[in-house]
Amino acid sequence: MTLSVSCRVFLCVCIIGVATSAHTLLDLFEGDSCKTVSGTQWTCKRIRNCKKAIQMVQSGARPQICSFDRNEPIVCCEPVDETTTSLPTTTSGKTTTSMNQQSEPGLKAHKKCQEYANFVYVSLPGYGFDDKEQMFDTCNTVESLVVGGQNALPREFPHMAQIGYGEESKIGWRCGGSLISRNYVLSAAHCTTVYREPASWVRLGEYNTRSTVDDTNSNAQPVIHRIQRRINHPEYRTPVAENDIALYQLETDVVFNEFIRPACLQTDTQLTKPYAVATGWGNTEYGGKSSDVLQKVNLTLVSQVKCSDFYKPNEDTLPRGVQPDSMLCAGDTNSGRDSCQGDSGGPLQVSHPQLYCTHSIVGVTSFGRGCGVQPGVYTRVSHFIPWIESIVWQ
Repeated sequence: MTLSVSCRVFLCVCIIGVATSAHTLLDLFEGDSCKTVSGTQWTCKRIRNCKKAIQMVQSGARPQICSFDRNEPIVCCEPVDETTTSLPTTTSGKTTTSMNQQSEPGLKAHKKCQEYANFVYVSLPGYGFDDKEQMFDTCNTVESLVVGGQNALPREFPHMAQIGYGEESKIGWRCGGSLISRNYVLSAAHCTTVYREPASWVRLGEYNTRSTVDDTNSNAQPVIHRIQRRINHPEYRTPVAENDIALYQLETDVVFNEFIRPACLQTDTQLTKPYAVATGWGNTEYGGKSSDVLQKVNLTLVSQVKCSDFYKPNEDTLPRGVQPDSMLCAGDTNSGRDSCQGDSGGPLQVSHPQLYCTHSIVGVTSFGRGCGVQPGVYTRVSHFIPWIESIVWQ
């Protein structure tokens, strides 16, 4: 494909994308400095002058759009020489390269987060524009201020996964998880084996477990993947609740669509909002029946001091008490809001502050006492970013 053809194809993509959502524009002009999700400073350039952006389009990804000059996109463009090795510095006696910088914890996760966020747009056969392929916004997220929860919307949490156990002919869905790449799902280590059965299946694209028509405009098509490899954190020791986090590698890569795409991972230890959202098909009351429809609930983040008041150190599960660096608490005991059984391993998430229609996973549902009785305890994802990156994005 020649450069000029690439530009024409991308032009069609961008016009449709901007028509569907203003969130794609950075409101910057040619020559302005633009910042990526990872904080790297790039430059706004015309797409015809940005080889990297054209390569992204040809591979199916979408570069960030700074603005338009008439119908020509101005994109946030990566410098051509960004990956070159820098000269040794004599003052420190160390050699610094951009590859070393890229290996810093969180950078791989940031890069993939930005890449996956582009899949909020799906391509459909063109109607007009010379019948070229058109891009449509599939977002269905509503941010507003699972016991005490409510039905989620179709496509609102496209990273949501169910973890299954048993034979293929009779799978029991007993835990939750989050799709974080093309072939890895994040869950809790205590979900790796349930009732002496190993986690063997992952179901994606599900919303209503009793219906295949989950959307007024199209039929959801849940897919089941076989788990090829189960990886608990090396320092997890049942029944101790510390390091309760696991990665499940799928046997085949996931095909992204409007119902299925990965979430981002929270790399910053500080959370900017006082609440997060838990999702799952868990019990709607303690010991009760699981919900057919995916549930969501806003949960208040609980301070370390208050959480420690609820969960004192005990020899079996919390010999060191609640650890603030690797755990967090969330819940509203007054309103009965909490995540419950069946949600184990599922996500605690916030809306990504920079990327349109994208969630960041801040916690993995670990344990609690009852439902809506005390705050739930979640594995803090940011603490485990180096371990996750070393496996998922080698």
